[in-house]
Amino acid sequence: MNYQPHNLLMRTINQRSLLTCFAIVLSTSLATADDSAPISFNEQIRPILSENCFHCHGPDQEARAADLRLDVCDEAVDYGAITPGKPDESLIVDRIYSDDAELIMPPPESHRKLTDEQKQLLSDWIEQGANYQRHWSFEPIRGEHDATKTIDEFVDAGKLGPPTYWRSGGDVLT
Repeated sequence: MNYQPHNLLMRTINQRSLLTCFAIVLSTSLATADDSAPISFNEQIRPILSENCFHCHGPDQEARAADLRLDVCDEAVDYGAITPGKPDESLIVDRIYSDDAELIMPPPESHRKLTDEQKQLLSDWIEQGANYQRHWSFEPIRGEHDATKTIDEFVDAGKLGPPTYWRSGGDVLT
């Protein structure tokens, strides 16, 4: 074969283009795989709601505003705050994305503010069906368990306890 400088250059460019295309396709498919992973209420959504919403829309009846509870699925759905699978029909999505100071949640006077990532996560969670979970302390013990062990032994073994990001040194938000 005759390898002239022009042919060699074109071959190198084609190989680099092919590698670049492969890298783009691979990174896009990895990002898509992460985006479709189920969102955990206990590990991802409850901390956001607890920090920003439960002060006014949580279990404390005395502090509750608008007679809305976001910590109880049925009540949030009945109120219209959350429409599972339909973020565009969910009042909470309208409120967190609002530009109106009278409508935006959390309200400016609360000095709390959701990040763009938190807003998107809430929207994605609703899109995925807004699956609530009981508080982690009420979830069953994972794996086999021995009735003779103390609760501390289960926690130490990672079979019972707070969400994994707490154990990995993440910030405790709830």
